Amino acid sequence: MKKFRSKNIKLVFIVCHRTDLDGPIDYYEHYLISQGAQVTKLSHPLIGYKTRQTTISKQGIKLRSIKRYGPDIPNLFFDFFYSSKHIPNKGVDTIIAANNFDAMCAIFAKTILKKDIKKVIYFGSDFSEERFKHTLLNVVYYLVERIALRYSDLVVSNTKRAETKRLSLGLVKTKSVVVPNGVHLDKLKFHAKEIIKNHFVYVGTVSKEHGLYDLINCLKSTIKHITIIGSGDDLERVLDYCQDNSINYQYIKNASHDYVIKYLQDFKGIGLAPYNLQSKWTYYCSPLKVNEYIACGVPVIVSKVPEISRLVDERKYGVVYDELNENSLVHQIKSFNTKKFNLKAIEFYELYKNDNLLRSIKL
Repeated sequence: MKKFRSKNIKLVFIVCHRTDLDGPIDYYEHYLISQGAQVTKLSHPLIGYKTRQTTISKQGIKLRSIKRYGPDIPNLFFDFFYSSKHIPNKGVDTIIAANNFDAMCAIFAKTILKKDIKKVIYFGSDFSEERFKHTLLNVVYYLVERIALRYSDLVVSNTKRAETKRLSLGLVKTKSVVVPNGVHLDKLKFHAKEIIKNHFVYVGTVSKEHGLYDLINCLKSTIKHITIIGSGDDLERVLDYCQDNSINYQYIKNASHDYVIKYLQDFKGIGLAPYNLQSKWTYYCSPLKVNEYIACGVPVIVSKVPEISRLVDERKYGVVYDELNENSLVHQIKSFNTKKFNLKAIEFYELYKNDNLLRSIKL
């Protein structure tokens, strides 16, 4: 595989906000390092600062961290100035910002602080029409988005829908590229396995927006076993519901990405991706867990909301539903053909292999 030459890449600096789980920006970091880039990453907490840390790493190795406390909004001001300060004054070829707020920090450092930055990439992993519950915060969100779109040198959207929305907000088409969230498998394992249609797995954030509670409620008479890997503000309600309804479940809290992939590759059931039909942001999302389910040989049950649902339906990678109707959904699951699904996994991985997708982002 062709690698970046050192004379072409002096330094890539990533500034981001992230959850405890690895996500697209982390996989992009790993890809850049594998290609020979020198990568420094400044990472802040995405959801909730209590017990969380801001960390600085280089080549994937943590150099230092600071503990964070207090409410979200005041901490965002700290994040802005901390990020602006720690972006190097010179020698930075490319800054990659994982959301519009981080992009604005990079733009501030380049244009106001006059730091020697050659290129700012706004790595827009998602978009939401109503990011916050408060109207004023959403007004600010849109303002920040427009600034990021105008002054970034390249804007990466992970769905066509997100790109179309950003074009309507002023993004110049020549600065835009669409890169769906891809899949990286350290070890390829596409073995044939029997899919047990009453065994389920859910990986990711457990929130009302992600809709796991509602889907379990719909399928409670069908579920023989469910594994839940992740955390979130709706987790307690979900686990209580499983207990109250005698649903056999396994809960795994702090699992590494490597563990999750290995678990899915051996899992003989169906993956759940029940994105809430009412939430605004799910319309624009490129759900990584859907891609990882399929590439690991796990058929998926997904709502019609995400853009990927069309491909799932067309290529028979799983079951797509437009409403939570127990009889209809159970019928779809029972009639879904899972034979030779390992061949479907190979086909999908060729389409969504992370390295192939990320190569289209020109540093």
